[in-house]
Amino acid sequence: LESYQVYKAAVVAYVHGFAQALTQYSRHVRELLAEWSVTGKTARLIEIAAEHLDPPTPNMENRRTQEERTEEASNQLEALTHWFAVGKNADSFRRNALAEVDKVVRRATALASAARPSANYAANLNSLAHQLLLAKDGEAAQQLFSVAFANTLPVHLPESLAGPPSSTHKPDERATCQEPPTVKLRLRPVSRFNRGEPPLEDPIIDNRTLLRNLVAQHEAKLQERLQRFAHLFRNTLLDIGTFEIITPEDRAILTEVIDGCLGDTYHQYRVPDGSMVVLLNPEETSY
Repeated sequence: LESYQVYKAAVVAYVHGFAQALTQYSRHVRELLAEWSVTGKTARLIEIAAEHLDPPTPNMENRRTQEERTEEASNQLEALTHWFAVGKNADSFRRNALAEVDKVVRRATALASAARPSANYAANLNSLAHQLLLAKDGEAAQQLFSVAFANTLPVHLPESLAGPPSSTHKPDERATCQEPPTVKLRLRPVSRFNRGEPPLEDPIIDNRTLLRNLVAQHEAKLQERLQRFAHLFRNTLLDIGTFEIITPEDRAILTEVIDGCLGDTYHQYRVPDGSMVVLLNPEETSY
């Protein structure tokens, strides 16, 4: 905090000094420019500034012409005159600088006030007194006192603070043991069915064995299907009319192959093993 205050003081002093110097010299610069404009010295100032506007360079080809440098110097002088005019950039900068300084000072003051420890014990005692007055009973007030002063004394609070003993005594109130129970007791009947151990939970179903069995069945069916394809199409040409006996499984495979060939543009059917079956008589309607 001390370092911040030192830095703040330096910044405030610098900005204040700059704003005061700007206020002091702005009027003088403004009067000089107005006087030079009347006496014709402005043209001489533009001529001198144009001569020294570009830095010296050994390559004369890159230098601007006299007209370009004169125009640039005239624009700069016009901008300078406009900047120092009444109510323009100089005054705005001065006002903004003073406003920022005031803002920094107010923030630093607020920070210092917040960092300063509070030693107003009267407010704390007043708050404690209100809490003690709102306490429900003497025990709660005793706990508040113990926490506030880190001391268990006094054991007995004065009657003016805790109230008379009659305020806590209620002759019409029954004892706790005489009140009706708040929880209903449920007893299990004594019988032969309730003597055994409690029922166990259902075992967790392990689906891994079932999944392995399903995969094995699928692979077996696929292998059997491949074997039937290999048996039916063991020769290059297959003539269904030469079959004397055909099983239902072979009939289903042949029907699938024929339907696939009829549905294909080139009358082809791809077997699961990657081979290709071509129907040579797609126009035939009876088999």
